Amino acid sequence: MDQRNAEALPIKGKDLAEYNSRANDLLKKVTFTPRVSLDPGVKPIPGQMAWKASPTVAPEAKEVSIFGLAHAIDPESTLILPDNVNHAVSIVWQGLRIGAYLRKLYEQASNLEVLVGQNQRGVLESAQKTEFREKYTTASAISLFVTAYYIAWELSRSDGGDSKAEINGVPEVNLQNPIDAVNCMMYYYGAYLTRPEIVQNADDFVKVTRLYFKAVADEIKSRASSLKYTEPFTARLYKLDKSEFAINGFTVDLAGSQMNVEFNRVEIGDIVGNRAAKRQAVLLAQRLMCYDFEKKKNPMQKLGGLPKLRMGDGPPGTGKSMLIAAVATLLSDYCTALKYPFAFRPLPDNIVSTFQGGTAERAVEWFVGFNDPSRIWYGTIDDGEVNLEDRTRNNVSAGVREFIGVFLRRTEGAYAVNHGNFVIDIYTNLPDQIDKAVLSRIVSRFLIAGAETPEDFIDQDFLWWKKYREMDPKFVDMADDPTYEYLIQQKMLKTLSETAVRHSEPQDERLRRIFRQVCEKSDPRQNRFLGELFAAVRAEFPFFTSRDVRNIQQAVDGRILDFDLPTEWIDHPDQFYFRSYDEKLAILTDRMRNNMTGLKFSEVRLQETVMYLDQMVRLAEVTRQRTIDEGVDRSVMGFEIGHRLEQLKASGRLKHLSGVN
Repeated sequence: MDQRNAEALPIKGKDLAEYNSRANDLLKKVTFTPRVSLDPGVKPIPGQMAWKASPTVAPEAKEVSIFGLAHAIDPESTLILPDNVNHAVSIVWQGLRIGAYLRKLYEQASNLEVLVGQNQRGVLESAQKTEFREKYTTASAISLFVTAYYIAWELSRSDGGDSKAEINGVPEVNLQNPIDAVNCMMYYYGAYLTRPEIVQNADDFVKVTRLYFKAVADEIKSRASSLKYTEPFTARLYKLDKSEFAINGFTVDLAGSQMNVEFNRVEIGDIVGNRAAKRQAVLLAQRLMCYDFEKKKNPMQKLGGLPKLRMGDGPPGTGKSMLIAAVATLLSDYCTALKYPFAFRPLPDNIVSTFQGGTAERAVEWFVGFNDPSRIWYGTIDDGEVNLEDRTRNNVSAGVREFIGVFLRRTEGAYAVNHGNFVIDIYTNLPDQIDKAVLSRIVSRFLIAGAETPEDFIDQDFLWWKKYREMDPKFVDMADDPTYEYLIQQKMLKTLSETAVRHSEPQDERLRRIFRQVCEKSDPRQNRFLGELFAAVRAEFPFFTSRDVRNIQQAVDGRILDFDLPTEWIDHPDQFYFRSYDEKLAILTDRMRNNMTGLKFSEVRLQETVMYLDQMVRLAEVTRQRTIDEGVDRSVMGFEIGHRLEQLKASGRLKHLSGVN
């Protein structure tokens, strides 16, 4: 554990109570004499408010009321604020209390409290006056920074809605004293909220609040190096009780706090190879869209075609990051077309906390979003071997153990809520290093191998150089292959059966021996066969459990549900997506029944069982094989080194080493 953890000072609710009245007053009314104001000569537009210096002759004091502006968002309701506005105002109130409390702690630790008293009595010496002013400035900055950072941090964890509102910086920062500093900050916050061209609805109110206080925190952070006597504040960590929020000097870290994260668009057609992964991406998007917002459940989940955990593995550089963006793009486009709310939620890079228990808190917060039934969610864990590392390996950190503990409880347990509106994808280069308990919960697994065939590499090349041909057709003077149409091999598959070679018996030698022994006792088309097979596999491989059997069953469900939903349903959602849950279930059941007519259950079940068992053993053996390969490489390198030395010796280039042992 980081040594600083033991020194982290908790911020408790009882410590903040004395600042309730001051926070309430600031929200009711704040009075300030601004040095800058809106330039009346410039027509204000969203995000482009023009500020100019106020007249130097007798500037006027002005008032704003945050409560009043919040109530003005919905004039029809005089008593109850919109939920998200009420949430934002509550966070501002809490931020004001925390900022005031940490300012008080700084005043005590820096001896500023004593200097304030001496100043009031008029007994400060000349040298003390300079110290007093510099510490007062720092106390003001701390109050603003802590308040603003908390507000920005909390609101970054909430969905921002569809607001397009923007702000144009922080017009003025006053650090003369803590009272004026906070009054100034709150006044200009209210000044933004008064602008109807910027704040038109509740979502705008929330977004402007988040953007403004983030800008204030960044502004104070940029000035931190010029502040004096900061050590009593920066030398300590402060952590809000029953929260993950922490203050570490003037550090602004909002990474991972967002409920919904932006992503780069990637079209499925931009990905070369990975045909099975692309097919599964399309199926996943179609199946999540079957979610019924009224019933808060998904008929695809009932039919067994919607895994909540998937894993893609493959060597580095084969397209895992592109596939993440492509799935997010597909889901976003579907949701936009159907006007469904969508959230992309990758695992934060800073999920492992330096605080004991902090990782578990962050993990719980990350999972909370997936319990929200009001939107479609896509969660991803990239480089899964980092945060889901096998706990039996040496030196696995306490933070990783905390995260895995939360992961296991939240994916299968009493409070592992699953409405059928989310999926979490794990991507890794080293699947064998993923914790075994985590692996056992992953139903759908797919290989991400990237370009493999000559046509794949031709298409990858074509996607790169075609921009030059579009600029100047004569510049690309290489001849096309008359026998191949570019990108034809990258077309979407019709079924997953087209991708993998499915076998009627295992390829692993040990599994094949077990399989043939069981075949001698019973017929693979008899139900008893699989019972005998699973028992024999468990005797040889103790890590095989009933959960693996359930995973095989869901893989069979996936094959039976391997059919596309008509694209016209997106253009005419009343035909399916906007129907009731029971109607959608009936339509899907009918299509499932039609798809079953082209399949033989005994063959599908046997094929998926054999494939799953082969993959299971392959993952278990990867570490051993990697160790063998590394040993072979070292041995080959030793032979090459010896051969090179003999060549150098024969050429006389090692004479200067004669007599050297």
